[in-house]
Amino acid sequence: MFDVDLLPKANLVQHLKGDRYLGTELGKSLDLFSDGSQHKIRELYRLLQFYLKLSKRCIQEDETRDALVEIRNEQWRDTIQDFVAALNQECDEQTDPGLRKVCHDLRGGALTGLMMQLDLAYMLNTEIERTDILNIFNLVRDHLKIMRNCLHDLDPEKRKMDLMVNEHSTRLFEEKWENYKFENKTIKYVSEDDWKIASCCLEFSTVDRVVYNLANNALKYSNSDTVELHVHPLEKDTPRNLRILTFNQITKEQEQTLRKHFGDNPSKLFYGGYVGSSGKGLGMNICLECVSNAYGINSQTKSIEHGYAGVKILQGGIAIWIHWPLVGIN
Repeated sequence: MFDVDLLPKANLVQHLKGDRYLGTELGKSLDLFSDGSQHKIRELYRLLQFYLKLSKRCIQEDETRDALVEIRNEQWRDTIQDFVAALNQECDEQTDPGLRKVCHDLRGGALTGLMMQLDLAYMLNTEIERTDILNIFNLVRDHLKIMRNCLHDLDPEKRKMDLMVNEHSTRLFEEKWENYKFENKTIKYVSEDDWKIASCCLEFSTVDRVVYNLANNALKYSNSDTVELHVHPLEKDTPRNLRILTFNQITKEQEQTLRKHFGDNPSKLFYGGYVGSSGKGLGMNICLECVSNAYGINSQTKSIEHGYAGVKILQGGIAIWIHWPLVGIN
């Protein structure tokens, strides 16, 4: 297991002033999208709402048959594929960096894992495990909140509820990330305790946008079947900040490519623009933007210099981390 003590010391200077950063300004209006994309977005949102109710009912009644019937009718497949195709085109055509980042997380986030989970359930002929339903519920719930985070006018009433005070703890991370599977890879969740990390659903969905970007990248580029997700307080005695870190093994070729692009400072990955085997290179910069804003830092360069976010290549792998202020430290 990765030794987090090998990471450089962070020099976090508290810049927090007034209210906590929730991520409200990250959202864009649905009207900025083409009519065709708006239709696909609303169509996906309705589908996910249906699956949220279905999976919740199946969990409460301990009945999985109805879920399998709905999954096997394949309605979801065309809806999701059409949505992703529309958002890919939208991202290619947009010049507004903020809107391109919204497109990135709308088609990524928890939706990446949900597509895999639904595919897996579809391949089952006669039964689906309760744990599979729980995974579907978690992924659907998360992506609905990410969609409302990204599009402030998609569902105004639910967004108002997302802004209501409702503290979230890292136990929610454990529930959804412990032994999370993607294709043939598994996430190993490592944390010692439970910490309050968000003051409301909207803030937690902002943290989710960060963590899903880190986890999706780690799973995508890992050279082994296990990706580690570490969640620990930075300070030992009086915790004020949480460090969230992914670690995955990489090949020698991957390491050489990263060193060629970034030299001895792989943390430049967070500036965005670097494209691996696929993608737009937006996810890492979304993470850095959120973290910088959470600490009230108006310079992404300063965020990297002081260790609010970082990247290190070691032990045959790559460690990528961010920090987030714990609730109640203002």
